[in-house]
Amino acid sequence: MDTKAEKIAQARRKLREFQSKHQREREGKSSPSPTASIATDTNGRRSANSLHSRIGSTHDEKSSFERVRTVSQSSRSSTATPANTVLTIEDYEDGLHFNRKMSDVQQAASLDPQNETNTTDYVVEQSGFERFFTTKKGYDQTTETFNELLLIEKNRLASQLAELQGHYSEIYAAYSKLSESVQSGGMNDAACIQLSHLQTAMSVLVKERTSLQHRLREMALTNEQCNQQIHSIQLELNEKSTRLLKVETELNSSKREIESLNALVQREAEELDKNRREAASWQAKVLHIQQDSNDAQERLKLCMRESEAAQAELQEARKLLHMKEIYLRQQGVYHSGPAFSEGENERLQEEVSRLQMEKEELKQEANAAREHYESYGSQLSQNIVQISAKLEEVSNDKLLLQSRIHSLEDELEVIKAEERKREGRRGSTEKENLFETIKLRKELNEVVEKMAEAERHGAEMRSLLVEKDSYISRINEELQDMKSELSTKMSMLAKAEESLVRARREAEERIQFSEDVRSLSEQLQNEKATVSRAVAQNRELKDQLIELQDKLIALSQESMERESGRLTALHTIEQLQTELERLRWHQMENGVEVADDCNNSHTDENERRGNEELSIASTTSIDQRDEAVVQAEEARIHAERELTHITMQLKQIRADHRRVTQENEELRRIMEQNAEDENQNSIHVELGQAVERINTLSLENERLRERIQELEECAVKANASEVDRIGSSAEAASVHEQHQIRNIQPHVETVEMNGNVVSADNSVVGARSSLHSHMPGIAEKPLAWTELEAHFARVMSQNADLIEQNERLEHVIVQLQSENDTIGEYVTIYQHQRGLIRERMRQKEEAVARLSHEKEQMQQKLSELQETLMKLLTKKGVLRTYDQDKVKRKKKDVSGLIAKRANKLRSFSHSTVDEFSGDEETVIDGAHQILP
Repeated sequence: MDTKAEKIAQARRKLREFQSKHQREREGKSSPSPTASIATDTNGRRSANSLHSRIGSTHDEKSSFERVRTVSQSSRSSTATPANTVLTIEDYEDGLHFNRKMSDVQQAASLDPQNETNTTDYVVEQSGFERFFTTKKGYDQTTETFNELLLIEKNRLASQLAELQGHYSEIYAAYSKLSESVQSGGMNDAACIQLSHLQTAMSVLVKERTSLQHRLREMALTNEQCNQQIHSIQLELNEKSTRLLKVETELNSSKREIESLNALVQREAEELDKNRREAASWQAKVLHIQQDSNDAQERLKLCMRESEAAQAELQEARKLLHMKEIYLRQQGVYHSGPAFSEGENERLQEEVSRLQMEKEELKQEANAAREHYESYGSQLSQNIVQISAKLEEVSNDKLLLQSRIHSLEDELEVIKAEERKREGRRGSTEKENLFETIKLRKELNEVVEKMAEAERHGAEMRSLLVEKDSYISRINEELQDMKSELSTKMSMLAKAEESLVRARREAEERIQFSEDVRSLSEQLQNEKATVSRAVAQNRELKDQLIELQDKLIALSQESMERESGRLTALHTIEQLQTELERLRWHQMENGVEVADDCNNSHTDENERRGNEELSIASTTSIDQRDEAVVQAEEARIHAERELTHITMQLKQIRADHRRVTQENEELRRIMEQNAEDENQNSIHVELGQAVERINTLSLENERLRERIQELEECAVKANASEVDRIGSSAEAASVHEQHQIRNIQPHVETVEMNGNVVSADNSVVGARSSLHSHMPGIAEKPLAWTELEAHFARVMSQNADLIEQNERLEHVIVQLQSENDTIGEYVTIYQHQRGLIRERMRQKEEAVARLSHEKEQMQQKLSELQETLMKLLTKKGVLRTYDQDKVKRKKKDVSGLIAKRANKLRSFSHSTVDEFSGDEETVIDGAHQILP
């Protein structure tokens, strides 16, 4: 009994310790723990029969009690399941960090242990939605951490269950002992009370066990659901990753295709520009050739017109040549030409070489400038092409970025709609809400991070667009700068070309003038020498022709004689044959003997041999005569050829002479025109000077007229005042006239000698003062008289000056009238010359318009001919494939030929037939061009 009492006391102590511990933990965590209460129908007590029936249950129930014991112990040791679980997910830059916070355990204050399950509330809070787990690695980390949390929770619940099972086993052992003691009959009130307490504790533990088992099952189910969701999310993530990889591969392939297409387009653009430049160069060359052909045709026409006029001169020249030939025969000089000075020839040759060197230098400078301009133009076109390509790339990138922004906005709208749908589809239960909130928070985090990334990507795109716009503006500025530089360089190039053209023109004028001067002298001398040589050769050819004719006549006579001899021989042979026949017939008739026949046969053979020898001799003589005739014909043909060659040389010399005369006439006309221009300029200058002189003289004339009028007015006023004053003072001055004259006479003489009117006035004033001082009564008359005389002398001198000035002005007016007449004549001459110049300019413009119209017509004809030729060649299949290298080589060959043509002085007089014949072709510089 003592042992039983000790065991019961120990069980009671353990129960009190358990209850106090459980209560302290609940009070420390501000959540009331379930207290032991009597839950039986009889005020918390059970009967012994019920306890016995409970003890005598099956072994399965006992095993279930043992399984629940561990849960009860763990619930008592670790303060049961948390009421609120707070999961805080934070995302740092270095990785993902999960912080788990467990709140206090809140249990129901009521005694019903089923309320404990309703007190659990899982709330998931999230610190921020800075990023979302787009990568597989981050998502795996989140799933691993979440699984670890679930495993920790499961282990905690298992430990609580094991603890409860331990407590339950102890209580069950105590209960079994008490039940045994009750069955044995050793039961008292304390034991009953203790047993009732143990029953209540057992009931509490059973309820806790059932609640913990229920929660454990729920946690297992939630764990399975979480695993399934994690698996589905992993599958979705794998699908999205594969889709992203496919999209990236497609994007890379599309980028490569775009790059290849851009390269292809760039190559095609470069080829197109190259073909365009080649076409432009060929067109320019064709136009240059057409212009050259037109110029050559015009010059040819001029030369052919001059050739007709030169035929008459040729007859006169022949007469003069015949006279000179006679004179040369008399003098004994046949092949010698005029002597030239060697020093003059050397000087002229040096000047020619120097001018040629200057010409080559100018050509090299022109070629260098042209090459520089072409290279600059090609570089500019390449830069323009590159800039246009860059602009196209930038615009394409801009369009792609805009389309991507729109697609991201659409995806964001779709995600927001899905989020709204998911928010509407949330469950009602707390556990489903827990996992739904976790899932939705994750998705919301992902969406927010996607939005943030989309915004960041949009900001990057906007920054890229701003950069592209700035780059485009910078490129446009560079393009404007390049255009301005191009315009300046083009202006500089135009100025350089103008200066080059002026220098070339001056050099050509100098060269042409020197060449004309030199060629005139040389051609005159060479023409004299060639004419003398041609005359001598003509005379020799005539002598040879006469000799050949004599030989031909002699040969013909010999052939005639031989023919006559042959004919006579044939006639004699025929006569002999007839005679022989006659003799044969006669012998046959007379019956001659055999011997006579033999003799006759011998004689016949002899005669036949003689006839054959005669025929052979005649044929040989005939052959010799034929050979002589053939030789004579060949000599005659050779002489005719030499004669035609000489005539051709003579024609060439005459054509050169005509060309030189034409160039001299052009130079003379240019000099006359320059003289006329100088005369016009001088007339302009003289006219301006004359107009200025007329204006100045007219101003001087007006000024002099005004002065004359002023002087006349002053003279009239002075005369009127003097007359009045003289009339008033005449009566007062009549008494003392002689005395005043006597006093003033020496002063007047001094005044007349010195010619100073001022001193006379002063002397008059002094005399008047002296008269007033000495004779105040009689001083008025001499003073007035002296003033009158002085004023009269002054007026007379002024009148004389005015008369001289008027004479000078009349002379100036006469000169001005004559100058006006000459100026009018000059003006009429200038107007007449201006009209002539305008008429010439109009004629020149008409000629230029006519030539341009003819040029256009010729270009149209050439284009039509080219089209027909191309059609014909395409029909016949003659055209070949385009080869770049061959075309480049052909271009080089053609440019070389054109350069050779430019360096070569061409002659426009190498014609073979008249222009208006129309039967044959005319060759002008036949090495390069054939004109119809």
